[in-house]
Amino acid sequence: MNKDYSNKNFISTLSQSWKNGKDLKEKNVEFYGSPFKLAVVENFFEKENLTTNLLHDILEVDWIKKQMDLYHFRQSDDISKLNAQYLKEFLKLLEDEVKPWIETICDVKINRVSASCSMYNNGDFLLVHDDLCSNRQIAYVFYISPFDKNVWTKDMGGALEIFNVDSDGFPDFPAIRHISPINNQFVFFKVGALSFHQVEEVKNLDYPRLTINGWFYGDVNKDLKSFVKPKITNYYKNPNTLDINLSEWINSVYLERKTKTKIQSCIEMKSEISLEDFLIPNVFNDICKHLENPKLKWMKRGPASSSHYEVLDILTTDGLLQKFIEIFSSTEMFKLLFEYTALDFYGKNSKNPTCFFEFQRLNKGSYTLLFDDSFSEDCKLNLFIYFNSIDNVGTVTYLSRDSDGSYEEIKSDSALLTVYPQDNSLNIIYCTDDQTHFTNYISKVNNNLTKPVHRLYCTYKE
Repeated sequence: MNKDYSNKNFISTLSQSWKNGKDLKEKNVEFYGSPFKLAVVENFFEKENLTTNLLHDILEVDWIKKQMDLYHFRQSDDISKLNAQYLKEFLKLLEDEVKPWIETICDVKINRVSASCSMYNNGDFLLVHDDLCSNRQIAYVFYISPFDKNVWTKDMGGALEIFNVDSDGFPDFPAIRHISPINNQFVFFKVGALSFHQVEEVKNLDYPRLTINGWFYGDVNKDLKSFVKPKITNYYKNPNTLDINLSEWINSVYLERKTKTKIQSCIEMKSEISLEDFLIPNVFNDICKHLENPKLKWMKRGPASSSHYEVLDILTTDGLLQKFIEIFSSTEMFKLLFEYTALDFYGKNSKNPTCFFEFQRLNKGSYTLLFDDSFSEDCKLNLFIYFNSIDNVGTVTYLSRDSDGSYEEIKSDSALLTVYPQDNSLNIIYCTDDQTHFTNYISKVNNNLTKPVHRLYCTYKE
């Protein structure tokens, strides 16, 4: 380690700041006491060739593609399992020198250290999360990029971003702190109920964002015992009884008895169907125009650890758009869905059918995560219909839980269903209680997205 950081005066100063939570700024060192304790230390290791040697090993790593609702990047196996001289030496350095240093500064007992390599290329990301898990005490990141004399600038993305939380413990945009990659920089922070952070999407074709990262483990994290994630609630309501004539809105083909029978058979076999040209063309085009009305109010939907998009304030709608929205919560729509699916949304066996719906506006950086209330203990019917759609903007992925209640990472054949955006197609998906979905992160480097994509999302319960 750099001798400047291992001398007693420096350790005393930083450990005191860590203890009292007061910010500290010295040459090449910054400490922040809120929203959680975090230190940024430049020129962390003394040997100038250390990162060059590490880079030599990293370029030979067998990378594992990591893809899920929360992230998209590449990662190595744990360094302890790799046959790589310099990476193993680095792990030993963490265990022999950095571990006792961390224990002194953070006043915590460390039992073991984990380490793996991560590579973020253009378009890769890791969305907002808190790292709170079991006995993780201190998280760390060591940067090996850019690996020459150039500077990683803000517009290249890839920053470690830090988030404030509101009174309910929710993180929200914008990030309050941006820590860009600097070669030989070491960042570490206390893992806890407020440690919300993300790796900003990389927007750089010149360098990958290379790091060695992991955790210092100790006894069970106290925050894990006391912190309960707040539940995001969608409010369901019973069907309205407005006088609505579906034939004024919906393509007549989809109101015919024989078509309804075919739709029902398809849903029974596949649990999903896509109905192209669902709305009458003139109606669909008029709705697209109404959605671009600057008088409409769009509200931010969050928190950042659950979702990031905008939702239409229904109270600011009138005329055609208001009537259209009312259709999807009407008795007539519940009846039509009953005829499409044979689910008890209507008829003699119907007890208390409900629905939730919202008009969503998706733009660069929008997403929904599996932590959202997109899954519950109930079976339900999901509906999606897109307006002003763009290829792959707002794509929805459906997954099924494993036996332990978790979700597998996405592989080539692990997704149950992928819903691709297409104008004026009504996507109907029957979702069992062990299935859920998320909206894929919309890249900020997507040059095709020049204006927002709109989507009506509804979910119905018997």
